[in-house]
Amino acid sequence: MNFRCTKKAQVRLRLTPSGLAAVPDTVSTVDWHCNVVTLGKRPFFLFAHSQSLYAFFVAAAGNSPLDAFGRAFRDQLAAALVREGVAAGLGARLMDDGPDTICRAIDRRVLGTMNDHVNMSRFFVEDAGGLDDRVLAKIHDAINESPMSILGMESPRRVLLALLSRRGAA
Repeated sequence: MNFRCTKKAQVRLRLTPSGLAAVPDTVSTVDWHCNVVTLGKRPFFLFAHSQSLYAFFVAAAGNSPLDAFGRAFRDQLAAALVREGVAAGLGARLMDDGPDTICRAIDRRVLGTMNDHVNMSRFFVEDAGGLDDRVLAKIHDAINESPMSILGMESPRRVLLALLSRRGAA
């Protein structure tokens, strides 16, 4: 996996600039952006797929050591894809077994989209009066179904599913 982490994520993961890999020249299907956000007074990692902008949250508490970080990412991505109806074989194209590399997040289009996700998520938390699994599922659906100008007004969910179907039969 290649994680393109914001400064907040680097701090949460206790990484120094010397501990970061060089930013790859190309974006692959196993590239994910990561930021740390607070929802309902709890820290979360927000992951967004670099190509499709498909996004999901992982609780940051307990998942900040690097080995737990990668494992929590893979577990939560697999669970999210099951909810989307994606076959395990296809979902495996979005993640590898490692080793994980972590570099700086530099694509401002993806980072801006992640900021939009955070703002929408905070609205859902405030509207619901707090954060629980039901609200988190609602947030997940909303951010992945919202049309994005960067995607030609398609939703991250549709772009992700199209990306997976182009690479092989579902």
